[in-house]
Amino acid sequence: WGANKRINLLDAVQQNLIAFSVVRTDKPFNEKGLKLTVTNHSKHHLVITVDPALIFEASDTVYQDLILPGSEIIVVSGGKTNAIDVQTYCAKSYARSPDGDLKFQFKKQGDSLLIKTFAYMKEILASKDLAQQAVWFLTNRSKDLSSVYDYKQQAQSQQLTTFLSQLLNMSLPV
Repeated sequence: WGANKRINLLDAVQQNLIAFSVVRTDKPFNEKGLKLTVTNHSKHHLVITVDPALIFEASDTVYQDLILPGSEIIVVSGGKTNAIDVQTYCAKSYARSPDGDLKFQFKKQGDSLLIKTFAYMKEILASKDLAQQAVWFLTNRSKDLSSVYDYKQQAQSQQLTTFLSQLLNMSLPV
């Protein structure tokens, strides 16, 4: 390896290079709602990219899980620990909004639909509100594309509903 090893978070975990954990921040659920702490067990300097659509489960399941859109980068020197606050979205609109006292643990990575949607939302610069609507649309397995809308981002809302209709082979709302 050279001076830095670039690696995705889940690959680094699988290779036993790191351990990570999250704690709830005091930020709203669709902002930087989790602090991601990474401990580097290797002697190498790691440049870690957070994988897309990582889902973290609340310790109390009446509350929503939190999903990371991913792509953040955290740098951790060998034998050291570093932490960053990461963007989050709620994953179950029907569950309660997470509060600051909840514990979260890694559950799984979201499916290809979530991964592709996060990449597209980043491309069109979707607002946090529009992104949250799209996440709920996908995680609730909704059939109503008209729910994916932010009046402050009408053009992006239209682009995103068109993208989702093609991705899911659904009709556009009238």
